[in-house]
Amino acid sequence: MKINELDAELAKDIMEHREINFTLLAKKYGVDRHTIARHYKSINMDNKVRKRRKTKIMDFENLITYELSKGRSIKSIYMLILNRTSIIDLKSYSNFKQYIDRWYRDYKIKGKTDVVKFRFETPPGDQIQFDWVEDLSLHLRNGELIKFNIRNATLGYSRYHFYKVVETITEEDMRSCFISTIISLGGIPKRALTDNMTAIVSIRGNKKYIHPTVMQFFKDVGVKLELCKTRHSYTKGKVETSNKYQNWLDPYDFRFDTKESLFLGIQQILNQANYQINSETKIAPIILFKKEKGTLLSLPNINILKSYINQLIEKKVNISSLIDYKGAKYGVPKEYINKNIFLKEDKNHIKLYDKNLKDIVWYPMFDSGIHYAKGLYEVAKMKNETEEQYNERINTNLKYLAKMQEVK
Repeated sequence: MKINELDAELAKDIMEHREINFTLLAKKYGVDRHTIARHYKSINMDNKVRKRRKTKIMDFENLITYELSKGRSIKSIYMLILNRTSIIDLKSYSNFKQYIDRWYRDYKIKGKTDVVKFRFETPPGDQIQFDWVEDLSLHLRNGELIKFNIRNATLGYSRYHFYKVVETITEEDMRSCFISTIISLGGIPKRALTDNMTAIVSIRGNKKYIHPTVMQFFKDVGVKLELCKTRHSYTKGKVETSNKYQNWLDPYDFRFDTKESLFLGIQQILNQANYQINSETKIAPIILFKKEKGTLLSLPNINILKSYINQLIEKKVNISSLIDYKGAKYGVPKEYINKNIFLKEDKNHIKLYDKNLKDIVWYPMFDSGIHYAKGLYEVAKMKNETEEQYNERINTNLKYLAKMQEVK
């Protein structure tokens, strides 16, 4: 109690700007004068308004206050700024979060109260959980609204995520996404857990029926398919938790020029989740994945996977790193020159795969012209050439190639 009385007297003297005699207070309360000094320093610091130090974060103050006022999560704002600067300037997410909590608390909008859920761990290589994040939309710079869905797969042990942006969520899309996932992972887990999505399950009365074609697909790829209990989606809680990363996309509204760049950007943005410290494991998923990858089972025969991707067309890449298809030419990375790749036409765009069915790139369908996805057209940089001059020369070359194609 004497300590409380001491603190009260010190606080009063500080507020009234009185001179403090540590020796007299020490005798009065029967404590060492160094104890008085320590309490004085603590109370006095609490009453001072600390001046904010100049940091790189302050360069984005207008952006931070705007995004917070819109209800964006701190994580989404961190990733948005990280894509504009570097981890050296911005520091870790925990550092950024502490800074926001201290200096921008008036702008924060309180979120929903977390619901307590019991969790369980799965051994490495045992389980992958997958789900759709449906009915999302973002605007292009020109105001066009683009609607899309995200397929999210998460390994149960490492929490390693694999995202795929799709326009539809059919059974064929599910198969294509699952094949892309296991090829990217370099192996298959023993089990796959998902909810009662209509692409997989039909519900009649109180009974659920997995589509026979879906059962056959998972049997052929060697993975046991399991369904969550009805109205118990928390049994796949790890993937439900990772779905929160869709919030990262909100700050990118009106920031992409084309649908293709939007879809590619979304996947790159979301895949950064693999490099962030997981709140449960306290380790980045990419680190644990290196351990889990060695426990995955071998991929099924490539011919089995090819049989589930309809109408694959084999194409040879020419010396210009291009393939021809229906009057137009499409660019691929230069490492595929003089190699065969696979093409699949899907509605109004085409998808390109390597010989192992790993995704290469996708394009909208064109009737003519030469088309290179961003970053695929490479020319040597000239001495003393600025970045702007280099990019302008690439654009000029592409326009020239397009005009030559029109003449032909």
